[in-house]
Amino acid sequence: ALLPLPPSRQPVSIAYRIKSSETMANITVEPSVSPTKKTRVLAQMDGTAPGKALNAALAASTKANPPKPQEILRVDYKPLTYRVTKVSLDFKLFERRTIVESILTVEKNTATDATNDDGKGNNDEDGLDLDGDETVVSLLKLSVDGCDDLAPKADYILKPGKLIIMAETLRRGASKSNGAMIVRSTVEIVPEDNTQLSGLYKDGSKDGSMYCSQCEAEGFRRIR
Repeated sequence: ALLPLPPSRQPVSIAYRIKSSETMANITVEPSVSPTKKTRVLAQMDGTAPGKALNAALAASTKANPPKPQEILRVDYKPLTYRVTKVSLDFKLFERRTIVESILTVEKNTATDATNDDGKGNNDEDGLDLDGDETVVSLLKLSVDGCDDLAPKADYILKPGKLIIMAETLRRGASKSNGAMIVRSTVEIVPEDNTQLSGLYKDGSKDGSMYCSQCEAEGFRRIR
């Protein structure tokens, strides 16, 4: 996907569907503003003024000690414990700062209950695993069904390349909404620093006037 910058100094909003009717993306391209004004505008829009990311410590650790690549075999794949039935993405593009908000509608995959049960009524594969690259994606906000006060290690776990939302946290949300859960996250990325040509990046021409995206096969992990 290619996205040119707006010629004027007015924000431009673009909405489009990705592959299926259940995935929707909205992109707002903001004109260049001063760093002070940019911070103020972002704070007014969604409270995402620069601050410490929830995964800042993990990102620093991963950069200092990059994990070794792991071989993943076909037999390692298992049915997902939770299914994401709808995805809504909102991009706010600023110079050297892009904010991505995702809203996932999640449902329990009851077909996995029997295969993952440990015989004691406990599902040892329970929980929602989300892959991501913490070295380039800063997690600013995380909520489940409107609850922003999630506790690390109790409600969610951060591991290299993983965000795991605990099963009990999801169950609490599901009990309030007839089985469906809404998982909302806000992250920050810097397309201008992305030189892997994977995820969302800015072209390397002199004027750098084009945003590009490459999400297959794992590029989306560098966006949200």
